[in-house]
Amino acid sequence: MPTLSHLSLLTLLLAAAPTLRAQPSPDARPVRPVTATVLSVVVPGGGQIYAGETVKGGLILVGVGAALTAGTTASYAASQHDDRYGCPAPCWEFEPTPLLIGVGVAGALWLYGIVDAPGAATRANRRRGLVALEVAPVRLATEAGGVTGLALQATF
Repeated sequence: MPTLSHLSLLTLLLAAAPTLRAQPSPDARPVRPVTATVLSVVVPGGGQIYAGETVKGGLILVGVGAALTAGTTASYAASQHDDRYGCPAPCWEFEPTPLLIGVGVAGALWLYGIVDAPGAATRANRRRGLVALEVAPVRLATEAGGVTGLALQATF
C-alpha cells in the first residue's frame, strides 16, 4: 500500500482547512431548505422559484399542468359512445389510461421538484456566499499520480 508523501498530506490539510469566501452582502438573507421544500409540496416548482431558479420552477409548474391537461384531453378523446345499454342520454365508456399516464407524469415532475427543493436552496445560498458548512469528497494523489483514498473537505 503506498504511503502518503508530505505533499499529499499537505494537500489533505489544505483541503480540509477553511477556504476564504467573499463576504455576503448585508441585505442577503439565506434561502431556507425547509421553506423551499414546503413551497414545492404546495405548488409544483414553488421551492425552485423561491430559491431563485425561476426557469426550473416554471418548467416544473408548466410541465405538471401540461401533463394533467394532456392526460385529461387524451382520455376523453379515447372514450367512446356506447348505446348498448339503451341510455336515454348519450352514454360514454370512459378510457382512463391516458389520464393515469398524465397523472403519473405530473406526479413524477412534482416529486422531482420536492426532492430538488433543498438542493436549490443550498445552491442559492452558495451563489450568495452564505454557505456555513459544506462537506465534499476530495481525491488524494501520490507523487506517481495514483489515487490513494478519499478525504472530506469542509468549506466555511
